[in-house]
Amino acid sequence: LMGDQLILLSAKNESRLMEQVANLSNYLETNKQSDLTRIAYTLQAGRQPMIERLAVIAGNVTALKQQLNQYLSGDQNHVYRGNARKNKGAVYAGNQSDLSQLANHWVNGGEVDWKGIYGNHKPVKLPLPTYPFARERYWTENKRSTQKTVVLSDFDHETSDINRYEVRWEQANAEPAGFNAD
Repeated sequence: LMGDQLILLSAKNESRLMEQVANLSNYLETNKQSDLTRIAYTLQAGRQPMIERLAVIAGNVTALKQQLNQYLSGDQNHVYRGNARKNKGAVYAGNQSDLSQLANHWVNGGEVDWKGIYGNHKPVKLPLPTYPFARERYWTENKRSTQKTVVLSDFDHETSDINRYEVRWEQANAEPAGFNAD
């Protein structure tokens, strides 16, 4: 598929969606030569769609970045924005080449068979920025004598699509309650 591409982003809420848009814009800034068709396919077929949705139709990476930045600055004139609760589960039966109709359908909760649209000509997916989970902690501090620390190393989008973890065991400061060394 050449020409204009339909770029899709979704999130659980508005703030996560804005972060998704910012992350993709930053990605495009450092990956100016990215293939727009591969970006589109990765976001269409390689992501789980969530409630808050945004779609952009763009003909090249520069136009996409410009539209994302306009959205971040509050201008929603060049994007399709919706909430999936509206038409949840409605299957798209319209013209597959009408990107505007596809965008409206998807942002309002409709389903689209993206892999079916591409047929036997599916682009290779790219390692695009992942979902920006909220940075909130929901567990209590562990007071045991040793703690396991997991460190996420810098992720190299150029060479790998696998997260790497390093496991380190460190001595904790506090002794466990009731500990008697004698």
